[in-house]
Amino acid sequence: MSDPSQHPFADYDPASGRTLDRPDSGGSGGVGAGGVRSNSGGNGGPSFRAILTWSVAVVLIALTFILQRPGAPDAEATERLVTGLDVPGVPSRQRLLIKIALAGSERGNIDTPTPFGAFIQPMIDAEAGFKHDRKGGIFSPPPAATDPVVIPHRDQASAADRLRAAMLAGAISGPGAALNRLELVEPFIDPASDLAVDVRLLSDHFRALAAADRDASPLAEGGSSESAVPDLLDRHGLFAAAALALVSDEAESQVESAANTGNIILLVLVLFGIGFAGVMLAGLVLCIIGLIGLSQGWVRFKFRDWIRRDELVERDRLVWVETLVVFLATFAGLKILLGALEAAKVNESILSAAGLFGQWLVLPSIFWPLARGVSWQRWKTHLGWSVHPDPAPSSQTAGQLPGAPAPSGSVLREAGAGLLGYCAWLFIYVCFALVWAIAYTLISEALGLRGPGGLQDNKVVDIFGGGGPFEIFMIVLLASIWAPVVEETIFRGVLFRHWRPRLGFFLSALATAAIFAALHGYGPAQLVMVAMLGVGFALIREWRGSIIGCAAAHGLHNFVVSVLMIVLFGILA
Repeated sequence: MSDPSQHPFADYDPASGRTLDRPDSGGSGGVGAGGVRSNSGGNGGPSFRAILTWSVAVVLIALTFILQRPGAPDAEATERLVTGLDVPGVPSRQRLLIKIALAGSERGNIDTPTPFGAFIQPMIDAEAGFKHDRKGGIFSPPPAATDPVVIPHRDQASAADRLRAAMLAGAISGPGAALNRLELVEPFIDPASDLAVDVRLLSDHFRALAAADRDASPLAEGGSSESAVPDLLDRHGLFAAAALALVSDEAESQVESAANTGNIILLVLVLFGIGFAGVMLAGLVLCIIGLIGLSQGWVRFKFRDWIRRDELVERDRLVWVETLVVFLATFAGLKILLGALEAAKVNESILSAAGLFGQWLVLPSIFWPLARGVSWQRWKTHLGWSVHPDPAPSSQTAGQLPGAPAPSGSVLREAGAGLLGYCAWLFIYVCFALVWAIAYTLISEALGLRGPGGLQDNKVVDIFGGGGPFEIFMIVLLASIWAPVVEETIFRGVLFRHWRPRLGFFLSALATAAIFAALHGYGPAQLVMVAMLGVGFALIREWRGSIIGCAAAHGLHNFVVSVLMIVLFGILA
């Protein structure tokens, strides 16, 4: 806009916080009392521009949600995985789990059952599509590997995953547990598959162990099929090594090395758990202090009081809604482009680089109001990137129009307050997570629903598990900087800021958190937990007035998770 008088905030005086009365310039909205521009049409209803902008926003939210959902698996590729014609490599998450399962054991075989295997086996079984046939529900102890298992859905997991679950069960609880699973897997495997040979050899192997005759195993040193051992180890990694440790020196050596690595991983998890317990205790104390402060009146919500004043001087609100539209359009466009590259069978490394670098192209969308003529100071104040002073005294005259307060205070103080708020919310978050896990399990069992089971595929986790240093660095950068800046600007700066004076805190926080979660590519259970984080960030925004604390909390959360993954998968490598 070359003419400064035409932009939406040309008559806003940031020094006094007042609007300047002047005739309407002929824009889509009229001028209300006190010279405040309105977004309504001449009859007092929403203007055509407002309806159109929100309609586009809703369509883009729905489109982005759809684009973030995992695509439907290719039927032919799924059939090849289920029947064993295709044998995928052992994913990073399974390699991590089996090393934990083998931890604490000198050999990691049926002579010395592993103390942690009983906790890992149900996870591996769930990922393999096995369901334990037992009573007692979620309140009973974890199922033993010897419990009878069934396959509830044929197309739920690959034959390789099921075969590996059988191998681990044999190493943890003896040959009977392995044979139980192998008998269930065998009918579904294509006779032409390499896994059909694996099932036959492993069945003979575990029958020999059940008869306490190791030398009778075809896979033993000098056995009829000893030459098949390297192929088994190559296809199934540590799972095969755990099953063969009693009859193969090479497998036994791999198991001992894996057990040592598992011990280190457990030590890291224990140290993390101790630190996490300390944070939970601090969070409980902060929650109590916060409740006392609210009851005594020395903890106040800055945003609630400030927004009432700022609403009096707010100009064209659609500029901020347009920011949401531009963000969603850019993000959806990136997803469509990546989908097209994937469909064109572009090299996987190029596709990964395009995704990692492409997200930074979404960052400029948050500055859309500046392109529409909004001043830098107004952009920071409205979206919450400036520090708000304490609420005005209650003795202020009702007719006064203080407008948007001038920035004051310290950014570091706001960031520190955000981290304290996050610590307090984390205690509530974990308590909710436990309740939600129980409720979700009960609902799933009652409705007979089953998801993919186990830990779902996650491209971010796969990068941490198998990506190069540069890819991991880019992921940490996106999680710790891009996400806090862009997502907090859009969700707590634009959406929550727009809905707060209209819907109140709870409805606006829940609505914003729901959209925030929906635009992440997770399953139903995880989406609820992401939404809970969004509610916590909205609460920090309500308390402090700015989104500086929200961004600090968001960045810390993502950074800690990223560091934990780097450490665990680094040890794994």
